Amino acid sequence: MSETATVMVKEVKRVKEGTNAKGKWTMYGLVDGNDDLFSWFNNSTLFDDAKKLEDHKAEIEFKTTDKGRNLTAIKPAEPEAAETPPLGTGEYVKGQSAPNDAKRILLCVAWERAVELAKIEIAHAPAREWSHALIFDMTKKYAYDVYVDLLGTSGLLGDEDFPF
Repeated sequence: MSETATVMVKEVKRVKEGTNAKGKWTMYGLVDGNDDLFSWFNNSTLFDDAKKLEDHKAEIEFKTTDKGRNLTAIKPAEPEAAETPPLGTGEYVKGQSAPNDAKRILLCVAWERAVELAKIEIAHAPAREWSHALIFDMTKKYAYDVYVDLLGTSGLLGDEDFPF
């Protein structure tokens, strides 16, 4: 009995080649986004079709046997109405985070940037005496400024949020 699934095609490759009593054979494989393998034998047309869909979503048809999943058909997946933002763009996190979570993330980023700014200032004024309290106060001021700037550019803070 055939099964169907929509998968992200991660890789399509020739897995093995060999010869048996029936002649030469080639085993092909499709690895999906979950690193699951779907394999098939001696169908270079299916290989070509699958290869074109690498790094894209595809609708596949396969049969599960005691030796694994045997791919029988593949075609491009229908586009989703509300496509998930691509990973790595930052839009995914922004689209999936609650405002409080987004503010916590921005706070961490602001503190990291403030530490880097403080390091630069200390490096450019080595003759000055730097106490722990002075470094902390300077870093805190940088963190505040960077945090407010990040809030404004992220759309989480508007002019109406400032009472003065």
